[in-house]
Amino acid sequence: MAWGKVDFWCGVTVLVALLPGCFLRPPPAEVNRLPVAEPLPETNSAEPGRYEISTHLLDLPAGATEAYTRLWADTIDPLPHANSAILAANGLRVGVLTYPGPAELQRLMQTETSLSEARLRTTAAGTAKLIPLNTPREQWSVNLLRDLAGRPAMERYDRAECALEITIDEPTGAIPQMTLTPTLQHGEKRRFWSSTADGTAMQTEDRRSREQLASLVVALPVDENALLLIGGTGGANASLGEGFFTSPDGTRQRLLVVQIKPIAASATRPQTTDGGRGIAALVR
Repeated sequence: MAWGKVDFWCGVTVLVALLPGCFLRPPPAEVNRLPVAEPLPETNSAEPGRYEISTHLLDLPAGATEAYTRLWADTIDPLPHANSAILAANGLRVGVLTYPGPAELQRLMQTETSLSEARLRTTAAGTAKLIPLNTPREQWSVNLLRDLAGRPAMERYDRAECALEITIDEPTGAIPQMTLTPTLQHGEKRRFWSSTADGTAMQTEDRRSREQLASLVVALPVDENALLLIGGTGGANASLGEGFFTSPDGTRQRLLVVQIKPIAASATRPQTTDGGRGIAALVR
């Protein structure tokens, strides 16, 4: 028992001797640490609501093999049957190719003799861009079918200009959609009233009458890996396709190539929630 007491008091003595050192030891020197880096912003993310519309308007001899056979042979029709049927009844057609398309198309897009116009336009979602397609026709009679259930009717336009209106919409949680609307401008200039972009006031615009052919509207998902071919079928005279894509003297045939992509598109672009796929996936 005596030795046990000695061990106990020895332990207490050592502990007491160590305690002052624990409390009186100077604090450790402060270390200068680098600040925690903030995550770098993504410089390649898409600019919200901004798109590039690249268009090549090809100009070929009427009946050229390139316009009517070889280029169209590699395309698929991305439209519902009823949509394709009413377009075809009016002498129009739409096809899709995976970018960059066949070598023959690339050659035509880079050859001065076959390229009428090449343009790169920028646009915002919800803003319409008008793409002129043909030279004005002073007096133009067209056999127009507005409804598959109806019959074609001959309609007359003075000083008609044919164009394609392109609008891109961004539905919430879904792939952006492009809308292609065949459009006619005709007649003399008149004054039209319209609301401002923010809807808070009215404004005037001097322009010619503009008619959008609503029954021929084409709607497709935006896909930067796709090329759209839009042209005529080369069928009967006095069709809408002839007016949009054939020269007034009938010697030249035009073909529009369109590519649309987000500005500064990012690989980390949010996935869609509707399970939709781009149109280029249809031709793979």
